[in-house]
Amino acid sequence: MRIGPFLILIFSLGVGPAWGQAVIRNQATAQADGQTRPSNPVETRVSLSLLLSKEVDRKEASVGDRLVYTLTLVNPGQAPLLVDLEDQPPAGTRYVPGTAAPAEPSLEGNKLRWQGLRLGVGPGQDRLVLSYALQVLPGAPERLVNIATATAAREGQGAQARAVLSATAVVKLQQGVFAPPHNLLGRVFLDADRDGRYTAGLDVPLPGARVLLSNGLQTLTDGEGRYSFRNLVGGLWEVMLEPASAPFRPLPHPEALGDGYRHRVRVEGLTTSDFPLEYPAGLARAQRETTLEFGPLKVEKKLLPLPGGVRVVLVLRSAETLTDLTLTDPLPEGGERVFRFEQFQGETTLTYDLPGGPLTDPQVRWRYP
Repeated sequence: MRIGPFLILIFSLGVGPAWGQAVIRNQATAQADGQTRPSNPVETRVSLSLLLSKEVDRKEASVGDRLVYTLTLVNPGQAPLLVDLEDQPPAGTRYVPGTAAPAEPSLEGNKLRWQGLRLGVGPGQDRLVLSYALQVLPGAPERLVNIATATAAREGQGAQARAVLSATAVVKLQQGVFAPPHNLLGRVFLDADRDGRYTAGLDVPLPGARVLLSNGLQTLTDGEGRYSFRNLVGGLWEVMLEPASAPFRPLPHPEALGDGYRHRVRVEGLTTSDFPLEYPAGLARAQRETTLEFGPLKVEKKLLPLPGGVRVVLVLRSAETLTDLTLTDPLPEGGERVFRFEQFQGETTLTYDLPGGPLTDPQVRWRYP
């Protein structure tokens, strides 16, 4: 052919269904005046066509429900394919044996695998629908994300040309009676043996200590040094022991921040974070305890030594409702502390601090309707 300064040729090629290579290499050669000149080579990677979709029979579920998933594989190409399918169920779910159709998967850990699935060509042969069921277990997260991955190869030609793709289905978990509540519990105590764990009869619980949560909630420890925050949102929280209410040095703790009066705690379900405090050298135990019982009411009183005095701890318990209950606690140096309740039932702990002095006996009175 006659050409001028340059010639542009445009042509197109198709990849036939029998093509078995993963890469097409193309190079042109030109001859003129007895000379041969090759062009630069051009390589085109051949990919397979495969479609994968995933659906679930509901968008919201509760613990104990069965979720039915449907996976659809489609071969839009002109050559038969062999497909390996892997499905990763979300945490907090379990495959229900016998529910997969038309074929049972193999189980590897928590993964479901189907191997050697054949997709033909043409109507009735190019589509495969798989279904199976998962059961939602207690402790499942709020979003159930399920991912399936398919890997295809041209039948009879191994891994020379492949297609890899994924599909995802998401279900929102409704919080029901089986959903674990997120509660933070703990104890504030003087750790006599410095092991970081509360030992009844050896360590000294610290009643009346103020414990604060990072969202502003606060509480006082009961007569056994215990505190609790209930119905929280799961996740990281900071909990702080007010130093003024517990004037003792915190001992090392894995969740401690700074000087140890703050803890960073991951709250998941029922979570515990104690505050073990240094037991001062030479600090005596409670000097004296007294118990007052009259009818349905029981009052326990004890003195807990502090570095600068004593903490008076009064624990009241009653199985019946008492009207106009008055508790009068005489002070060692004269005077008295008076606590009044219009209606009292159950248990409560009262505390106050004194510079020192002996234990006195409280007095109570109430009236019957």
